[in-house]
Amino acid sequence: MLAALFSLTLPVHAWTEQEAKATQQQKEAQAASFFMPETQQSAIQAHLKAKQYQSMATSLGQTANQKVIPSQNPNAAPPSVMIFASLGMPKTSLKQLLHQANNKHIPIVIRGVTVGGFTQTAQLVKALVLPKDNQKPLGGISINPIWFKQFGINRVPAFVVMKPGACQGKPPCDPKNFDVVYGNVSLFDALNTIATHGDHAHIARKALQ
Repeated sequence: MLAALFSLTLPVHAWTEQEAKATQQQKEAQAASFFMPETQQSAIQAHLKAKQYQSMATSLGQTANQKVIPSQNPNAAPPSVMIFASLGMPKTSLKQLLHQANNKHIPIVIRGVTVGGFTQTAQLVKALVLPKDNQKPLGGISINPIWFKQFGINRVPAFVVMKPGACQGKPPCDPKNFDVVYGNVSLFDALNTIATHGDHAHIARKALQ
C-alpha cells in the first residue's frame, strides 16, 4: 500500500502563478524592444556577430528551435522526475535549474506559452539555453499544462518524483503515487529531501547517483 503524498515547502520563496505572470509581462515588454523582427536563425547569427560563424549559427539555430517543445501527446506518461517552472521566474533561477536539469537529464516543464505566443516563448527560451563561448546548448523546456493539473502544481519551482508508470490517467494523479517539494532550492537539495523523507525515496536516490 502506497503512502500519502509528501509535500514539503522549504523556507524559501516559491513563485505563485500570478507573481510569475506579472514578472513575465515585464520581461516581455523588455524583450519586445530588444529582439529584432528576424527569423530565429537570423537572430542567432546577429547574436554571434561574425560572418565566419554563419555555419555554426545555422546549426545552433536548428538546435535552439528544438529547445522549447510543446508536448506532442500531453496525456503521455510523465517521467519519474520533473521540475516545474515558469518563464516568469527570475532568469538567474531558471539558468541554475537548466544547468542542474541538464546535468541529470531531467526535464523542465512550463504550463504554456507566454502571452506573446510561441515565437516569443521560443525567443525567451533561446536566450536561456544558447551557449556561451564553445559550450553546448543546455537542455530544453517542455510545455505541458496537463502535467501541472496532474500533480496539482500551483506555484513554482516544484520538484516532482513519482512512481514509474503512474499518473497516466485523467488528472489529478493519486497523491500516493508521487512526492513534491516546493521552493527556490537546487535540484540536489530537492532530491535529497525526497530521498530522506519521501515515500518514493528510492527513485530520488537513483536520480542523485
